[in-house]
Amino acid sequence: MTLDNARPSKRNGECGFSLVELVIALAILSLALVAIFSTFTFQHKSFVVQNEVAQMQQNLRGGMQFLEKDVRNAGAGLARLPSTVTVTLPAGLTGATAATANYGLAVLDGGGAGADSVYVIYVTGRLSQIPSSIGASDDIPVTDNTGWVAGDLGILFDTAKADLFQATSVSGLSISHSLFGTTDLSGAYAAGSWVGKVYFAGYSIDNTTVPAHPRLMQRTVTGVGTAGDQIVADDIEDLQVRLILADGTEGNRTDVGISGNLANLRQARIQMVVRTATADANWSEGPYLNPLFNRTAAPEGYTQHRRRPAMMVIDIRNAGLAP
Repeated sequence: MTLDNARPSKRNGECGFSLVELVIALAILSLALVAIFSTFTFQHKSFVVQNEVAQMQQNLRGGMQFLEKDVRNAGAGLARLPSTVTVTLPAGLTGATAATANYGLAVLDGGGAGADSVYVIYVTGRLSQIPSSIGASDDIPVTDNTGWVAGDLGILFDTAKADLFQATSVSGLSISHSLFGTTDLSGAYAAGSWVGKVYFAGYSIDNTTVPAHPRLMQRTVTGVGTAGDQIVADDIEDLQVRLILADGTEGNRTDVGISGNLANLRQARIQMVVRTATADANWSEGPYLNPLFNRTAAPEGYTQHRRRPAMMVIDIRNAGLAP
């Protein structure tokens, strides 16, 4: 027997895959991998978008809750303040320009290209009457100084005028005062004028500190002669406010029919616009230029973000109430 006879013979088809078969197999595998990768990419993008939308909605709810609570309580404890008497919030307190409050609510109109700002004051304890008359530069006498400390914001008013003040020191039954650089009151007050501690909060949009992420800010008193802002909600790009009177008249604070008639203020209509944290080049959506709110230009830094507007009408509990 020879060695050649011992070798197994090869049959047709047992020599492996042909080049054509390999190319076809690789093509099929590539199509399958592309389909799998495309599905994964789509699902991942969908997850990211839905996560950002959920976060966006949470930011909107959080911002609305803060704003609603304070605006609804605007003017609490100030029912004894005559409707003809306004309260001036100085620029140092608001961080912007001076604002005039009726029933504890002040609104600064940002115009067609800017966001509005809202400021609220209300009494946090019981009002009391001062026991003796004082001049504009005198310390404020009280019958009980319990709870008063330096830095507290207070209000003093009679039937003709009202002054915000900040306690710089409390000694015995008298309170030394100033208000962001102004030491004197607007005038003398007779015995029996009302005094009490007040809460202050302001809401505005900050689109300059981090331009890519505009934020709803809350402004509060932080010390004697100082006030500061803290973040309430991220990626809030617009805040617009309209006021509604008892007869249904509605408009901005400076509109005809609103200005000079704020003694009949009953409600505030507020719109807030939130956007996702990141822009999407494949997303096309115009800004919310609601003519009802005099918004005629896109917010500063407008880009291709997903957006959600929310609007609510808040009953101002203490507006127009008699003592």
